[in-house]
Amino acid sequence: MERDLHDGDRMSAAPALAGAHHVAPRPVFCITAHAYRSRRVADDACMGRFTIAGETVDVGREPDWVGAALPEDREWRIEWTKFYFGLDLAHAYAETGASRYLDAWQRLVATYLRQVAPGEGVDDTSDVAARRVQNWLYAWQAFAAAPGYDGLSDDLEVELLESIGAQLAFI
Repeated sequence: MERDLHDGDRMSAAPALAGAHHVAPRPVFCITAHAYRSRRVADDACMGRFTIAGETVDVGREPDWVGAALPEDREWRIEWTKFYFGLDLAHAYAETGASRYLDAWQRLVATYLRQVAPGEGVDDTSDVAARRVQNWLYAWQAFAAAPGYDGLSDDLEVELLESIGAQLAFI
């Protein structure tokens, strides 16, 4: 079923959800999925703890994506905002069925969407935004393929679809 996501010149996800309980991305092959299957990374992400380039930072369960005290290395922040950890969360969810992994991913994505407008993140360039969107889609499809998945929360589904559209326009 084709869905028109355009509302005039503004992208809107509302038509995509009309008459449908939940949507999910079409399956695409993730060439890096095998590299993001760490239960430790997933458990840490649930707690708001992230290790990048050997440096661990605890930003809390609902991070301040703009003002958190992070390492001086700008590559640390760039890597963090690409959301690779979402693949670890999705894999842990598929293996265990534990809702905390899906809940953590939804919470992290939602806090990012509500704090950072497309193209306005610290060090946000089109390649960083593209990788983030790609990783959101990879993780989302992995969650959707797992047994017991009932969909994202309705609010997040709409926000995520709208943000992806806006980020693609930025890219």
